[in-house]
Amino acid sequence: ETRKALAVFGFTRFKTGQEKSIERILNGLSTLVVLSTGGGKSLCYQLPAYLYARHLGAVTLVISPLVSLMDDQISELPPGVRGACLHSGMTPAQRDAVLADLREGKVHFLLISPEAIVDRSGSSQGSFPGPDRLPPIAFACIDEAHCMSEWSHNFRPSYLRLCKVLRQRYGVRCFLGLTATATRSTCRDVVKHLGIEDPETATVRGATVPDNLVLSVSRDANRDEALIELLKGDRFKSCESIIIYCSRREQTTRVATLIRTSLQYTPELVGRYQPPPAKKPRIKKAATFDPRVWTCESYHAGLTAAKRRSVQKAFMSGRLRVVVATVAFGMGLDKANVRAVLHYSMAKSFESYVQEVGRAGRDGQTSHCHVFLDPEVSLFDCFLPFLLP
Repeated sequence: ETRKALAVFGFTRFKTGQEKSIERILNGLSTLVVLSTGGGKSLCYQLPAYLYARHLGAVTLVISPLVSLMDDQISELPPGVRGACLHSGMTPAQRDAVLADLREGKVHFLLISPEAIVDRSGSSQGSFPGPDRLPPIAFACIDEAHCMSEWSHNFRPSYLRLCKVLRQRYGVRCFLGLTATATRSTCRDVVKHLGIEDPETATVRGATVPDNLVLSVSRDANRDEALIELLKGDRFKSCESIIIYCSRREQTTRVATLIRTSLQYTPELVGRYQPPPAKKPRIKKAATFDPRVWTCESYHAGLTAAKRRSVQKAFMSGRLRVVVATVAFGMGLDKANVRAVLHYSMAKSFESYVQEVGRAGRDGQTSHCHVFLDPEVSLFDCFLPFLLP
């Protein structure tokens, strides 16, 4: 029946790791799924949640740290698959409507934050209703599961008590952990929290780095100049959407300014392009890609929430071509046509690197990734974070 359900989601075949993980969850076996960004992690909880709801009237809880993206995940569901979310940005009326749908069995799965289950003080009395006000829970999916490991760069304290509270208060027995990548140390932590006794059997892995990504590195005395030349070159000059990662906030602002000033009016890119006559009124159209135009903005946690939303929305719609960001940008980003990811600064770990480059080429098309190494640091020291467990 999983094959029939697959068609409901608009697919004809499973990607690597999906079928095995789905079968384990349908058999009530807790599982950790490590699939690269774009590897199809969402289907691993959506399909079994759909089947559990249809046959048993049970709901699936999906715990996600990405409150800002919950609504997007729900809006992208295919017809016939019903999801809902509860988050702090909802009005009391909206929240009550979701809870009513939940009690009436109209929801296949529910997206909530970990703090809704375990509040920030560590108490098990989060804002989520008690089990007496909910339908049976089929299983709990922990998205971005690496956040429950203290070895992870995205560790969140609320994740530590999450599984314990779900077991003791809500009677959950089956857990699905999802992550784009995890080191051996992170995996050991995660499977322990999920209550998995046989980690080798219960961990489903796909390819670490997708085959459609073209990877490269360079060591340049003048990194700014090398970046601009790279963007002007054959590999990157036609890339539609680009993410450039920096290690510091002030660096993102400076590099974004560099790109705007260096590339916006580059003759080689502008060619013979002539703007329309001033007399003719310009008609607003949907965003279309023009390789001559280099729109670029910075993104980091120091910006206002409104500014961050504005940058992300412009990038998702295609109106913004390049985002220069810290690691604050990208977790949970669901944009299929990111064509390039560049690391102006080296990623903190192999875990971080794989997760960040995995945001390119999610549609399976050839995409490009590049790392700028510090020329004053030995190659061994450059890659040392990647060699640690």
